[in-house]
Amino acid sequence: TLIYQLISKGYVKLEDRFYRVLYQLLLTSPKSLPHSSQLTGFFALLYKALRADKSTDRVVAFVHRLLQRCLFAQEAFVCAS
Repeated sequence: TLIYQLISKGYVKLEDRFYRVLYQLLLTSPKSLPHSSQLTGFFALLYKALRADKSTDRVVAFVHRLLQRCLFAQEAFVCAS
């Protein structure tokens, strides 16, 4: 969240690193995904970041990966996606 706030203030150098880390969170195993209590903050940050992103290819990649994760994730993750 802190890095996203810095990006929104104009620190463009951190943008690629932020999205790489955010995407890497979607690549983790289903057992290490955050529990439902932490999913609210995760999806709020993900939604804000994807809405503000100017790269449509990156947004498409995130949505594609979210749909893939829905096949193997818990119910809370699928509903939030």
